[in-house]
Amino acid sequence: MKLAASYLSYLPNLSFFLKWIASDVFIIADDYQYVKHHYINRTKIKTVAGEAWLTVPVLSKGRQGQKMSQVELNHHLKWQSKHRRSLETNYTYAPYFPFLYDDLNEIYAASWKCLPELNKELLFCLASYLRLSKPLFTSDLNLQGNGEGKLFAMLSEMNCDAYLADCSFQGYLSEKSFEESGFSLDFIDFKCKEYHQQFGAFAPNLSIVDLLFNEGPESFSILKNSIAS
Repeated sequence: MKLAASYLSYLPNLSFFLKWIASDVFIIADDYQYVKHHYINRTKIKTVAGEAWLTVPVLSKGRQGQKMSQVELNHHLKWQSKHRRSLETNYTYAPYFPFLYDDLNEIYAASWKCLPELNKELLFCLASYLRLSKPLFTSDLNLQGNGEGKLFAMLSEMNCDAYLADCSFQGYLSEKSFEESGFSLDFIDFKCKEYHQQFGAFAPNLSIVDLLFNEGPESFSILKNSIAS
């Protein structure tokens, strides 16, 4: 049984969903410490001018060390209208824009206090289009330890014997430590195959919305085939 994990992110990128599909058990970390300049509250889309960030403003000044579950949105900045406008401007002519946008627009129109509430609602919406069942969250598990110790606890709790990690973590995770704890550590380059995009050359690992707007019902197959290859 293979386990993969990732942080709860805003409109997650393609590697997030590739991990989900490649694993037998997928766990989303939603009770770890909030980190600035991370995908937790931002994502990348493709525009006529190239790749661009969509960032959800949060209250972080004077709140060092707060957990993700405590992160509140900054409603002094009208981010919802900005993000809606960005999606409309850059994806209106994508083949499957209506396929997803109405549901996203409904979520943006709602009132959200905390970042994880928003991220989860968006995630459930996106997962439904990919026919993925609801994942597990670390906040639902009674995990002890820190760092690799917490990963080992996660593997034990879920009766998994292998952990799937992105190649970018090779300098941070020790294969020896995993082996000594009775688990295997597999590094995988989670890259999605090229698919139809607007605005010139292919840009990798954007938000999942880029794939869904451009490929619609074929999105899951494209992700699945990327893992198989």
